Amino acid sequence: MLPPLVGCALLAVAFLPVGQAASSTCSVSRLNPVKQRPEFELGTTRLAVSLPKNATHFAPKGWVERDGSIRIKVGWLSPSGGPRGFPNGGPLVTGRRLDRPAAPLRVRMGVKSFALGSGEFYPSSLHFPTVGCWRITAQNAKTSLTFTVRLVRR
Repeated sequence: MLPPLVGCALLAVAFLPVGQAASSTCSVSRLNPVKQRPEFELGTTRLAVSLPKNATHFAPKGWVERDGSIRIKVGWLSPSGGPRGFPNGGPLVTGRRLDRPAAPLRVRMGVKSFALGSGEFYPSSLHFPTVGCWRITAQNAKTSLTFTVRLVRR
């Protein structure tokens, strides 16, 4: 059982052990910093995400949870909050592995941390059940954003 995380919502609960290698043929999304918001590497001023170089997360041992999932911290810019009825007001985020069968991505979305001029910042923890090629979709009240990332073990 995961410990409670104050101010966050758990969207999906499913696990698989880590151990499969990431596909070398993962076509990750091309990063393109958001105009007027270069700290967010993908999206628009209506919904954006902060991603690592080449949309590839390298997971060191310390990021592997007791259940075998890999925890990655990701920041979101979402000026219009989340979908209607979403508890924290942040974007609704889902994900699935593209290169092999796997349990869905689990997401813990934090509450709005602070306003960023033309938007609101939401921290999140993405819990990937395995390494591999993952398609992530985020949506807020006005738009959606879909992108592909690769997760590999360091």
